[in-house]
Amino acid sequence: MITACKILNWLAALAATLTACGDFAESTAPPGDPETPSLALLPLLDLNPDPDVVEVELVAGVGTAEYLPGKLAEVLAFRDGAMPETTGSVPGPILEARRGNRVIVHFRNELAHEMTVHWHGLRVPNAADGTPAAQIAVPEGGTYDYEFTALDEGTFWYHPHMMADELIERGLYGAVRVQGDSAVPSDADRVFVLDDVKLQSSGQLSTAIEALDVMMGRRGNVLLVNGQSNAALAVKAGTRERWRFVNTANGRFFQLRFEDRPLLVIAWDGGLLEEPYQTDRLLIAPGERYEVLVGFGDADSGRSLLLQTVHYDRGHSIPDSGPLDLMRVNVRARDPVQPTPELPSVLGKWAPLPVVPESPVRKFELTEEENGAEVKFMINGLIDGGRK
Repeated sequence: MITACKILNWLAALAATLTACGDFAESTAPPGDPETPSLALLPLLDLNPDPDVVEVELVAGVGTAEYLPGKLAEVLAFRDGAMPETTGSVPGPILEARRGNRVIVHFRNELAHEMTVHWHGLRVPNAADGTPAAQIAVPEGGTYDYEFTALDEGTFWYHPHMMADELIERGLYGAVRVQGDSAVPSDADRVFVLDDVKLQSSGQLSTAIEALDVMMGRRGNVLLVNGQSNAALAVKAGTRERWRFVNTANGRFFQLRFEDRPLLVIAWDGGLLEEPYQTDRLLIAPGERYEVLVGFGDADSGRSLLLQTVHYDRGHSIPDSGPLDLMRVNVRARDPVQPTPELPSVLGKWAPLPVVPESPVRKFELTEEENGAEVKFMINGLIDGGRK
């Protein structure tokens, strides 16, 4: 039974998410268009009153998603087990924690096959890693408790580590945000989960596998931001926003371009950089995470800006389809405009790894062989643990 205290905790977390994300609920569509659904990721309800402990319930089950307007796709999805009235979503609920928190995830598997949950990028003990080598798979109807300490601040994600290509493609993934003490002043802190899905005209997920999918990874025909195609977002002029990107796609490399302004990169997979850098194009491979700062001046008020992905040449004669729209960003006036504090001169601090003459040096040569539909990927001429 859900107590009033638990409900209040969840509502507080939800309110914090919406506040940090800057008015997601308001319409971001042009005048006359229907309102755009919220892009905010629902936080998992923290059941533990201890401020140093995050305790949640995560359930994997069957659900539906509306990737195309008016057409429901059958998917697999995570949901918050502490909120019985909620349904599964793609992406799943976001896990929020602070660096140093003890994290307890009570997982329940309602799928018709066994699975595990992997915490991508987080440093966790073997028992919580979710790989078949370290954990016995959770059977249908079974449960498992994942316990670890959030050692690093940053942006991460969770997903199955069994049949991962199929289960992630069908919707089983979610984001993790670990806050720390680093001061990165911004007016909004948003998480954007990037993905693509291959859909039939009916809106259902396609099971067709082509030769190029085998070589390059399956690339979908519909692009998603937080589970939505044709995503739209409202921001305020005179603000600076922190955008966290997670690429959960099976094989697509997103090369981001944001209209007429650069992206200021402040963090990678390993956390905050010591010094940020600007780029006009940001390449994010599957599984990677990047964090950027984006500014909107007073002159942007009333403008509609496009976040796009542009072609990245991975070889094999993949044609350039031209820029593809990911999200429309509508800039609204904010009155009065309050200045955002200056960025610190140093964001993250990292001690270099020691390299001494005795340090081992190894060479890894990556090659591939293609023979029709058969593809081999090799390290130093070997595959599958040394098989030629």
